[in-house]
Amino acid sequence: MLFRSPNEVRINMTMRLVGQAMEKRPLRFGYIYSSYPSATGDFKQLKDIQKQRRDIIFNEYLIEYKRVPDGVPEMLSGVKSGMQVLSDKVDFWWQPQGPLAELEEYTKLLKIQSSTPIALGNNLNSVKLGALMHITPNLKSGGQEAAERVNMILNGAKPSNMPVTFSSVFDIGLNMTTALKLKIIVPPDMLELAGIHVYH
Repeated sequence: MLFRSPNEVRINMTMRLVGQAMEKRPLRFGYIYSSYPSATGDFKQLKDIQKQRRDIIFNEYLIEYKRVPDGVPEMLSGVKSGMQVLSDKVDFWWQPQGPLAELEEYTKLLKIQSSTPIALGNNLNSVKLGALMHITPNLKSGGQEAAERVNMILNGAKPSNMPVTFSSVFDIGLNMTTALKLKIIVPPDMLELAGIHVYH
């Protein structure tokens, strides 16, 4: 079975919330990312999806990836520069994939040194720190789906003939304090999906 890409899910779910704040123009997301492969690939997918929609724009700022942990201070300095460049071009921040956005310091920079809210965090910790939400593929479900594919290969299926699939189950975290501050009403089904991962 072919599932929607994780970024399609992220965009659709995020827009269910921040779309409530839409004016008569697309919402602009600031995307400060490093040259780390997963981050650049993630941004390319987002831009491809943007081309198919009229309600979103991703404005980017790219910094050179430096190996963690030694390169963290230099990358965070790059994040600060990105915040300044994009400050008047974004309505919300969208955290990228990759090691940079997994750093607690990255989220704190966006939260403390910018008045622009974080719509989508990289992980659950970012939601605890104030990001409106995070959406990531469920590890258990992803592991089961990967095991099924391995079993198919062991039984003779050719990997080159197998379609690209994405996780069918996602984990969601929500920060209700941020939602209330933004006057966003969280739908009951999203609260149910988040389960225990609802923070105040």
